[in-house]
Amino acid sequence: MQYPASASYRNNPRVPLNAIIDKAQGPSEPASAIVKGKVEDLWDRRVSHYKATTGRDPVYVIVDVSDDAMHSVQLAPMVKRKLGEGFSRDSGNVMQHIATSNGKSNWLLSRAFLVSDPGTKGWLFQALREGARQCGSIAEATRAILIEHYASQANPRCDRVELVWSPSMDHVFARVVMKDGAMVIHDQWINPEAFLAEDGRFSSADGLIVESSWSPGDPLPQRWEDLKQQAKDAGPILDGELRAAWRCLVGDGTPQDLIAYARRKIIFGHLLDRIESDCLLTENQAAERGLQPNERIVYHHGGRYYANDVVAESSLRRVNDPAFPKLHLHQARWELDVEAAIARRDLQTLTPLLQRTDVREWFPERHRNLCLGAVNMALCGPLDERNMALIAELYSNAVDAPTATQMQTMLRMRMIDDALKNRDTLALTSWLNTQSIAASADQGSRWLMMACTHLDVRGVKRLLKAGAQFGTSHGLENGLILAIEAGGAEMVKLLLKRGACALRPNVVGLVAWDFAQQMLRSAHAAGGDVVRQQEVAALVCGHAVAQAIALQPADRALLETMKAGIDNEALSDELTRAMQRLGDSTRVGQTPDVEMIGETAADSAQEELQ
Repeated sequence: MQYPASASYRNNPRVPLNAIIDKAQGPSEPASAIVKGKVEDLWDRRVSHYKATTGRDPVYVIVDVSDDAMHSVQLAPMVKRKLGEGFSRDSGNVMQHIATSNGKSNWLLSRAFLVSDPGTKGWLFQALREGARQCGSIAEATRAILIEHYASQANPRCDRVELVWSPSMDHVFARVVMKDGAMVIHDQWINPEAFLAEDGRFSSADGLIVESSWSPGDPLPQRWEDLKQQAKDAGPILDGELRAAWRCLVGDGTPQDLIAYARRKIIFGHLLDRIESDCLLTENQAAERGLQPNERIVYHHGGRYYANDVVAESSLRRVNDPAFPKLHLHQARWELDVEAAIARRDLQTLTPLLQRTDVREWFPERHRNLCLGAVNMALCGPLDERNMALIAELYSNAVDAPTATQMQTMLRMRMIDDALKNRDTLALTSWLNTQSIAASADQGSRWLMMACTHLDVRGVKRLLKAGAQFGTSHGLENGLILAIEAGGAEMVKLLLKRGACALRPNVVGLVAWDFAQQMLRSAHAAGGDVVRQQEVAALVCGHAVAQAIALQPADRALLETMKAGIDNEALSDELTRAMQRLGDSTRVGQTPDVEMIGETAADSAQEELQ
């Protein structure tokens, strides 16, 4: 194996995978427990990241480091654990992480970035509120964690801890400078990694700028636990804190998936995010330092080993979606074009877009939902020629038969609504059938309430005939109350007759009667239509008497209760006569004629109320 003469690692020892995998510590340690005095890995195990992702065995290059440098790189698992307490697992500006999280990591990052007034607490505070991972937030948090660690040591094992920015690489990271001048980089932006400065793609760049520096003995910046608690106390970012132009795209409840991500990139003309897979040397940089593509660095001191390639199996990110982001950008562009054509009612542009077979194959559910949403939007407006033409076009190009059927049902629902509002008997008859009731879920109950409000007796009859139901027992009572309030005697009679078995006889008689009395008194007081309310009150009285008689053995008790609450002498006398007839019929063993007594009571009450 030949190496360039200038390569740093050309003479370093090489060992195979099995010589290191059980010895080396990595940045993510498997779960373990002490069993009989020995540390045992539990369900997890150590694996090579390189082998897991390529299928090939790595060769490890041994690099000796100082005791202090080894101590620092071995802090990586601790830093990873603490960062996990405040941040999501995926970075919001790394393409593979965005794909893994189905777009959510970028949505969280966008919310943190788009706070209109970050305030004095700054970017890290806003990022922690959303758990938004990005090189800047991770580097600042890592710096705080490392400073806290080194400050706790009686004899700190470092010279300083720095926050470093690479303008040329557009990257920020934490750097620990040892007393001997060696530098250890802690960079958990993409993967949890700790390495010497010369072994990193960003940390070995020219023109690095130290943004901040802390040395042992300096005042301790804010503690990590305090930072986390402040963010927790503040809670997630509220939509009102976001820049107004972005609320429709990253507001609470907005889509977070990969298509939504692609839409944001297109709408605002932003470049796609970062494609790096780690912060270590690139393949070309590694070759310049004498490393072959399958070789990975292992740091060593005094029998201890640390390798960024040795990880817990559970930490591996198994992402392989070659379609992202190209396919998702195509889909997002299609959706934006369709939405624009719909807004313009540009059917000439819309038709070929809806007929695109690639979109139907890639994302049929999104095609379906977008078109159903457009139909719903059109149905919320006037059903003029333009809207009806749009609905027809969407229906003709539905992605499948069930979607077309759903569109047809939505249109039918709107037409029935309009027919009931306009009391258009012909239109209602045309659109209403048992199939439409069956497909309308709970719309039947709502339509019945609408018809009751408009005192549309024919509408109620047609709805009931088509199979509409009032739903719960309270539904019929509510319809009856609406009819009583409107003074619709014909509607009251229909509901009392059609709903006698559904109404709760031991309660509704009292409720309806009490409400009828109230409306009658209101009509008298306000100079309303007293005659109509008298007719309604008489009908309710007759029904209440009949229902009370039908209740055995609680009949007399209910009649007595009703009589005690009546403030009209004529109706009170009628109830007394009803109780007498009830007593006479039950003494001779006859079954009371409930309907006859109810009608007699209503007629008598009507006469007395005139």
